Amino acid sequence: MTCAPGWTKTPSNYACVKILKNPRKSWYDARRACQSAGGDLVTIYDEIMSKFIKDQVVAKNIDYAWTGLRHKRGGDKWVWLDDNGTPNYTHWRINPKQSTYFQGTNKCAGVAQTKGMAAGYYSRSCSSHMAYICEKPTGYSCNPGWTKPADGAACYKIYYKQEKTWYDARRECQNAGGDLVTIYHRKVSNSIKELFGDNIINPTWIGLRNFRSDERWHWLDEDGNLTYADWLVEPKSPFLGIYKKECGYVERRFPFEQRWYASGCSKALRYICEKPLAFPCYDGWMKTPSGEACVKVFGERAPLRRPWLDARRRCQKLGGDLVTIRDTTMSHFIRDLLIGKDSFPSWIGFHKLTGEDRWHWLDEDRTPKYTNWGDPVEVPWGRNLTKEKCAGVIKSNKQGATWYTYDCSHDLRYICEMAPPPSEN
Repeated sequence: MTCAPGWTKTPSNYACVKILKNPRKSWYDARRACQSAGGDLVTIYDEIMSKFIKDQVVAKNIDYAWTGLRHKRGGDKWVWLDDNGTPNYTHWRINPKQSTYFQGTNKCAGVAQTKGMAAGYYSRSCSSHMAYICEKPTGYSCNPGWTKPADGAACYKIYYKQEKTWYDARRECQNAGGDLVTIYHRKVSNSIKELFGDNIINPTWIGLRNFRSDERWHWLDEDGNLTYADWLVEPKSPFLGIYKKECGYVERRFPFEQRWYASGCSKALRYICEKPLAFPCYDGWMKTPSGEACVKVFGERAPLRRPWLDARRRCQKLGGDLVTIRDTTMSHFIRDLLIGKDSFPSWIGFHKLTGEDRWHWLDEDRTPKYTNWGDPVEVPWGRNLTKEKCAGVIKSNKQGATWYTYDCSHDLRYICEMAPPPSEN
């Protein structure tokens, strides 16, 4: 997805940034200007983002520009905007404590053109008028049932009514288009607390594990060390080897805040899934569970229903095609899409019109791995199996959207699927 003119997409693809220098503003006025534009002053959480910001500053030939880094009132540490945690990454060119300029008034920080790869931080008086860097989320959004925190970095969902082992929980997250949540820094931890605090009183799986011989904890399939940790008490060898506590979970235990703990992976716990932000859809269309496509049911009224080939042509004119259903997640999504409608069938992109006695999706030549055929006895039609070369779906409470064969010349509802529209942000 693209950013609005004048804005540049960050390496994460989840945000856009813009450097503004006319007029120059104080830190507080700069922040208000960014918030009015739908964002906030930029935050720099790792070296990749730091190098990106440095390149932007150099390209604009900016001497100094405000970021969201500020000195916390009543304390002796620097924080990002409203985050009270100590930053995991900083790149001070002049340490504020050592700076001759730091006389109790330099409470805000900006970046400057510096030698080297990353952007260097400098502390300045918050009332100084400087250029500033705004950051705002892209036009991504979350699928129904998933929640986006204020920073707009990803979508999260907690499964608190069902408990699974760590492995089964991960499979469920992957089936939903994501994975178990990874908590790389305090900002993500705070987002989890904000979104699900009341539901993390009980142990809840995250994507933390320890399966290696060197007994280092890591996230999912990554090989690196943790750059951020929030253990109440970090589990260490021989604790791990004896009790096989190789998977991590979060829990809020009174009187402590939400912290990390270790457990055996076979224990059944709640779990939190994370997945990338989904694309938006046009009005009237619904995002698929993967967030990579949009679907819509056509032919609610009988005069608007069409034969299979005509229905497909109409979907193609819209820039898409008849919908494909490749797994149980998509099947249940289509079923839910049909809830509230009558039991009349709807065309999907499954057929055997190529002269072979073999079913396949649209123009594909391979045999599908997933099918969900219903019982043909349930279909109250006169049957002519020689002409039933196209498939439609009917909602089913237990099986998702079940498939049946129909004469391709019948006028049915139809479900179109298309790529999401380009972002306007």
